[in-house]
Amino acid sequence: MSENTILKRELISICIATYNREKLLKKLLISLINQKTEDRFGYEIVIVDNNPLGSARSVVAEFIENSKITIKYFIQPIKNISITRNLCLHNASGNYIAFIDDDEIADENWLINLYRCIINFNADGAFGYVIPIFEETIPHYIRFREYYFSPLEDTGNIARFYYTTNAILKTELLKSNSIYFDTRYGLTGGEDVHFFERLKRIGAKFITCKEAITREFISKERANENYLYIRALRGGQSYLRRKLEFNPSIVNKIIELIKTIIQFTIFVIYLVISYLIGKKSLKALIKIGDSVGKIRAIFSKYRNIY
Repeated sequence: MSENTILKRELISICIATYNREKLLKKLLISLINQKTEDRFGYEIVIVDNNPLGSARSVVAEFIENSKITIKYFIQPIKNISITRNLCLHNASGNYIAFIDDDEIADENWLINLYRCIINFNADGAFGYVIPIFEETIPHYIRFREYYFSPLEDTGNIARFYYTTNAILKTELLKSNSIYFDTRYGLTGGEDVHFFERLKRIGAKFITCKEAITREFISKERANENYLYIRALRGGQSYLRRKLEFNPSIVNKIIELIKTIIQFTIFVIYLVISYLIGKKSLKALIKIGDSVGKIRAIFSKYRNIY
């Protein structure tokens, strides 16, 4: 049997968790039904709606009726992003799982580039590059990718950051180890990083894939100081919660608390000085949010985001 025959049998399941974003979901699906595959694989789309009323049903139904691509649609009524993502995984039929958010659109070569990366670098998973698309009314001082997304090294490097906005991994990795999204993180956020970190701890190899491009819409509701502060709080809370989960000793908690208090104090002073001289300092505000999130994690006072 030829190599090409084997490759053609492979299937990628694109998993989408959605909630009240019908217009954006429609744009995403338009970008997904025209993915280039070079006849190396087939793909399906698995959508799980976290709105108990099924707000995305009519949008998805239109694509199911008119698309040659297999599209599966499910409703998950419990408010918990982990449960929603897990329902996607349980209904995925592919050899590979691809993740993308419902407020993104995919480049036509997105899927083939992710696939090439894990094949060429013999990896278990890969993370692509997300480009922000800012609403026109958003001021320029806040239009920086670094405020919203992690940096990404050149293709083939070991990934330092994990996310479900643009990723692919081997399905076998999940089934053989029974690793899914932890429902304890389903309201606080950070479930995606926690998921990939657990896979990494059992030996999974994750790489970067800069050619796999998606674009995410950033609305004015997400482009302000309050949103970035809350986002940083969620990140800090999630980071230290995961770190303490794997090393919960009292000594470790005390060390992290001291480090966090120092960070918080430095950036509060920096922020105050910046405002006194008439300058905005989003980076200081973000660091303060990060510190507050870490303090909450140390005392297990998690703030719900969803």
